[in-house]
Amino acid sequence: MSEAQDPAEFARRTTGISIGVSLLLILLGLLALALPGFAGLAVAILVLWVIVFSGLAHLVHAWDARGSGDFLWRLLVGIVYLAVGVFLLLHPRESLASLTLVLVILFLLEAGMLLAAYFWLRRRAGSGWLLVNALLTGALGLLIGLEWPASSAWAIGTLVGVNILFSGFSRLMMYWSAHHMLKLRA
Repeated sequence: MSEAQDPAEFARRTTGISIGVSLLLILLGLLALALPGFAGLAVAILVLWVIVFSGLAHLVHAWDARGSGDFLWRLLVGIVYLAVGVFLLLHPRESLASLTLVLVILFLLEAGMLLAAYFWLRRRAGSGWLLVNALLTGALGLLIGLEWPASSAWAIGTLVGVNILFSGFSRLMMYWSAHHMLKLRA
């Protein structure tokens, strides 16, 4: 932000952008809920391609370090990443079950971090939505974890959709509160 820019105008502009991004998250969450199988498979494939490219990056890094003592270890890590990524890309059902378990862990960790953020920011307007998001994300993680692996076929798309939807909604409410406070001060 430049020194000449009005702080109130900057806050209005960034709050408007944040509300727009929140609405986009809500729409993406609804789309994922409408097509949970497709969304789950798309998320799994995206994660698997990230693993494949990570393997390639490890191999490049190993090649670059071929004169060092840890060349062999870097090479093996790259091969493992690449092999696991390619194997799982060729077997998407197994990757969905594994990814479902990883997402359960991720959602539980996210719920913990959101809860900590709520306690850190609880005096701010709209911070209660962080608590709502933490509780819902934690409940989703627990519900899907208790049904794993039977729920893997639809769980990823549904969980990701609900998580994106609630993340968008909680952020929308938080930024809407900030936007409302800016209007009251103007």
